[in-house]
Amino acid sequence: MNNMPCLGCGSLRKLCSAPLLFNALFIFISSIPLHIAHAQSTVPEMVVTASRTDQRIEDALNSTTLIKREDIERSLALDLPSLLRTVPGTEISQAGGQGTVASVFLRGAESRHTLVLIDGVPINNLNFGTAPIENLSLANIDHIEIVRGNVSSLYGSNALGGVIQIFTKEGTGKSFSDVSYQLRSQNMSNLQAGTSFAIADDTQISLQAQSLRDAGFNATNQNEFPSSNPDQDAYSKRHFSSGITKKIDKGQLHFAFSDTHATTEYDSQYGPSSQRDVSENTLRQTSLSGQFALLQNLRLDTLLSQNTNKLNANVTAYPYYVNSNTDQGNIGLEWSMGKDQKVTTGLESTKQTLLSDTQYKNSSRTNHAYRLGYLLNAEQHQVQINVREDNYTDFGTAQTGLIAYGFKPNELLRLHVNTSNGFMAPTFNDLFYPYGGNPNLRAEKLNSNEFGFSLKNGSHSLQVTHFSNRYKDLIDNDSNYVRTNIASAQNIGIESLYSGKLLGKEINASYTQQDPINLNTHQQLLRRAKYLFSASIFEKVNTFTIGAEVKYSSSRLDSANHILDEYALLNLSVAKKIDAQWTSSLKLNNVFDKKYETLYGYNTLGRSLMFEMKWQDIH
Repeated sequence: MNNMPCLGCGSLRKLCSAPLLFNALFIFISSIPLHIAHAQSTVPEMVVTASRTDQRIEDALNSTTLIKREDIERSLALDLPSLLRTVPGTEISQAGGQGTVASVFLRGAESRHTLVLIDGVPINNLNFGTAPIENLSLANIDHIEIVRGNVSSLYGSNALGGVIQIFTKEGTGKSFSDVSYQLRSQNMSNLQAGTSFAIADDTQISLQAQSLRDAGFNATNQNEFPSSNPDQDAYSKRHFSSGITKKIDKGQLHFAFSDTHATTEYDSQYGPSSQRDVSENTLRQTSLSGQFALLQNLRLDTLLSQNTNKLNANVTAYPYYVNSNTDQGNIGLEWSMGKDQKVTTGLESTKQTLLSDTQYKNSSRTNHAYRLGYLLNAEQHQVQINVREDNYTDFGTAQTGLIAYGFKPNELLRLHVNTSNGFMAPTFNDLFYPYGGNPNLRAEKLNSNEFGFSLKNGSHSLQVTHFSNRYKDLIDNDSNYVRTNIASAQNIGIESLYSGKLLGKEINASYTQQDPINLNTHQQLLRRAKYLFSASIFEKVNTFTIGAEVKYSSSRLDSANHILDEYALLNLSVAKKIDAQWTSSLKLNNVFDKKYETLYGYNTLGRSLMFEMKWQDIH
């Protein structure tokens, strides 16, 4: 790897190279005695996002990361961008502190190429195609599944880089209550509370609430934007969510509602220095889902949902508002052919509506999609095949497919390969914005290929994946600032992941080496690093859990004239289990107070201390 900065002083030090890291991990896991593989028996971790059906995470043929509730709580993260920063192959850029616009890049893809779902409902906005991850609450999240790599054949548009699917809490049959209170230096407080209880033998209710206030810091770098407002940019968020789960004969129904209101102070790049900028964002989602066993080997899944994203920049030099609304209905069937094979199929209907003080040439569209999938998980062979067709009323039809194969010569090793194509539908801004929109745009397209291997020995696992992504018909402005299919790009790289337990310590590490290139300009894609590394280690000592996290990113191009410097961060944490109900935690983020940027001209939080007290009762 290129020179990596010393965590303490910022001086450069050659720590490792890609071949050295790969060989070291390979030798390490290969040296573990084989009998360890049978030393412990654990419940397998299950995921659904990689294939749209239940499977063990180790059987997923698409690279998948699972973030469990205990991982969220242990991280003491306040928002989703902070939580995602250490996910392999993931980069986050943000225009300041909490609540400011955040973009997520998976495997070097554009931020609009990451699809974000909440319980199967897409939340990407309609004007830019990105998701408001900066305002999502962590209070009602049960777990998160992140699939890296193209899965358009499963989810349609926006999924070229991958999918982040959030699963909210729902009734599990147990009653629980919890309350947590967090304090951070720089004047931040966060109160969360939740409960779940049964009102009948077959009906359970869950409730979650959050109130967060952050005094913030100056979002802009005055040296780079000297005319911007030097004031502190505060942030506040209120969240409420509820769910009702009812068991019925041969199935269950689940109703969910969530409402988040956030107020963000930010700084315009172009001043004047006295200008105050405030935006209000409302996220509201309602869904009704059902799972029904029609036959012993045939399951019916249904989903009706409405998602609303309201952005109102009411205090700024040029006030504006944009409201995105998505209504969706899905119906799917899953047919199990014995214990090794499944066939999945589904119909999806989506209506998207955009309301704004800008008069778009067209403010609504519909999409009807059909998907079909096949999954084989035999003793030595794994196969996944998916095909999908999307029919949009404004730009036309897109067909996508995926073929993946895995081979297990023994219980330790698996080889895997896949090939797929994907698409991204033009956004409302691309098609209908009155100043540069182009209704004749085509969908952006991707051809993707991957191959690699995984080793698993007891609690230790190593996965290495080589990926090659080629994009064409990317949408950009021409010389007259009209949106046109003129750009192309590629990203070729290797992703290495290790997780395991050694001498009582839980260790996770990931390293990504990639080459994201704009094929028109032959420059590095904006805000995408060539080298990413993250690692964490946690150990339980009596009633204490002690942890350390490291995050490294190499330099990135932000524009033709600006380069974002490489950076490395160290976080330290300790948690104490006081008794069966009470836990206290302390975390020191950015230990060495590293000054860095993820977006040119915008500051990031320096060293900060977080304290949490949590009470939880489960019975």
